Amino acid sequence: MKKHAKVKFFRLWINNLKFNKPELKVEIDRNRAAILGVSIFEIAQTLQLYFAEQRLNFFIMI
Repeated sequence: MKKHAKVKFFRLWINNLKFNKPELKVEIDRNRAAILGVSIFEIAQTLQLYFAEQRLNFFIMI
């Protein structure tokens, strides 16, 4: 992280990415979603909120 602190593109560097969680493959039935009036964006956003625990990586470009 000291190396990243010297790079002027990064103002703040937080790294807590962990690869110790299982992955999940999701297949969306687009026809059923359309019938129910739910957009793919809404499904993706709901899944993201449901599975997100905390911020993984965060940086600000200046």
